[in-house]
Amino acid sequence: MLLIGPHDMHIAHFKADLHASFEMSDLGHLHHYLGIQFMQVDVGMALCQTKYIDILLQRFGLEDCKPIATSMETGFRLSLHDSGDAFDVVLYQQAIEWLIYLCITRPDIQFVVSEMSRFMHCPGVKHWQTVKRIFCYSSGARILGLFYPKGGSLPPDLHAFSDSDWAGCYDTRVSTSGFCFMLGSSCISWLRKKQPTMATSSCEAEYREAFTATVECVRLICLMANLGVGQSSSTTIFTDSQSALAVERNPLFHALTKHIEVHYHYVRERFSTGEISLAYVPRHENIEDFFTKALSRKTFEAFRKALRLLPFVD
Repeated sequence: MLLIGPHDMHIAHFKADLHASFEMSDLGHLHHYLGIQFMQVDVGMALCQTKYIDILLQRFGLEDCKPIATSMETGFRLSLHDSGDAFDVVLYQQAIEWLIYLCITRPDIQFVVSEMSRFMHCPGVKHWQTVKRIFCYSSGARILGLFYPKGGSLPPDLHAFSDSDWAGCYDTRVSTSGFCFMLGSSCISWLRKKQPTMATSSCEAEYREAFTATVECVRLICLMANLGVGQSSSTTIFTDSQSALAVERNPLFHALTKHIEVHYHYVRERFSTGEISLAYVPRHENIEDFFTKALSRKTFEAFRKALRLLPFVD
């Protein structure tokens, strides 16, 4: 059980009430929980899975693997048709399951793990080689953790980066959505998933992604309000799609975009009520590319740092 509160005295009184009714141990400050390490320093807290990575590498016999700087090659693309010889399905699925749990604190592997999850029913040797590359990258970046600083302004600045990879799946040509939400300078929520239906244009794919990000935005605003931390202004969702911005801001475009499903105009409604606003960000500054594209090492490391995924040693 984790006990969290703003005042030490309140926490102490609650612990005393629990001890009066139950036989239990007080383990002090939080250090480990469900395979996640919590490192508390003077300026904040970091969430790491260093020990989990060590166990993972031992589990698959890769503890002596050579570290690699990025989790995927630049321009990375794989399909069902270029998988090579068949590979052990059970071993592949076990590896992906371990990596999916690692993504809890490691958004830097979210894209490639999500991509490789598509082949769990029929993996090939080439797919396994890519999975091994994720292991090698994780070995070299094992001490990285998400950092959350103390203090900051209240209410904090909640904003998001949104993007899509239009027709990015080589096998189905379905688009991929992705977003990440930042509370101040800290990443608190991210997503990368295939869209449920085919998008006939990049504008439609981007607008669908804006809808997904808006739904998450409303959820986070409600959560913050329940915690007593409200937003004094609208939440900005940054996108690099000028066409999606035009559809959201100008209702005259709607007559020309009837092929976009009606419920995606939920974004327009939330914009009208002032809960969200969409803003343009240049493609090379859109952190969301981290979750939808294979990047060069320089860009990969820059975006990783922007998400405050920093090195920590326990």
